[in-house]
Amino acid sequence: MQVPVRRDVIMLRRVYGDDAATASVVRSLLAPVANQLSGSGDTSDFHRRLVQVQLRSLKGPEDVRAAFDGVEAVAICILLMRAVVVFETEAGAARALQDPAKEAIGPCTAVPSLDLAAGCHFIPYKIIEVSIPEISNSTCLAR
Repeated sequence: MQVPVRRDVIMLRRVYGDDAATASVVRSLLAPVANQLSGSGDTSDFHRRLVQVQLRSLKGPEDVRAAFDGVEAVAICILLMRAVVVFETEAGAARALQDPAKEAIGPCTAVPSLDLAAGCHFIPYKIIEVSIPEISNSTCLAR
């Protein structure tokens, strides 16, 4: 069975635009752990603590976490080669966006307001890997 996630992202971009597609990908990646993240209930400011990373190579959530300081959580979809890093503070996200050394792991981009996201989660939980230290000390596969 093939998961049509890439096609869904292309369609979202075509129909709703780049910001809505990016917000939809990020929200879908964070869906398995959204209720465990600090401040995730207030979507108006939450996106300011998020950075999307287009991974240059296959990385696990712990590899991505190790590349940044002040990380609360990481969610990855290897199929899309994308990661979302949730920082403890807005300043942490801003530093990550300005630090050229982070380019080694992949280009980092700011995340638009999650209020722009489409109304559905289109990335199956089984292909999302997350890392949240409060849950466990190791990478867990969201289900």
